[in-house]
Amino acid sequence: MMKLDAGFLRQLREGLLGSLALAVWEGKEVLARLQSDIHLHPPSHWGGTGISDERTHVDVPLCELASLALRFAKDGGDRDETVRRMAQHFELGRFRSVTQERFERAYRRAVGD
Repeated sequence: MMKLDAGFLRQLREGLLGSLALAVWEGKEVLARLQSDIHLHPPSHWGGTGISDERTHVDVPLCELASLALRFAKDGGDRDETVRRMAQHFELGRFRSVTQERFERAYRRAVGD
């Protein structure tokens, strides 16, 4: 179990991984279960209140990446050009295949491909 009091949160220097599990019971019968992984970012990633004032591409939701991809696609960029421009936007020189796949997924969402 993670405690989330203010003193604990202030001392975080790196993200914490955990999970949240919920269950709906009726009597002794479980009607529904849901488990979701969570990633608690350190305060330095909270809206510019610490070391890092800007989000990295990892922190940007896919729908926002799709909006960025749409802007580049509307400028005439094909998939490869759009992915390249997205990498430039986030000041990435070389990037991993997982990042390329995420940018391509954003492109497909943006253009309906």
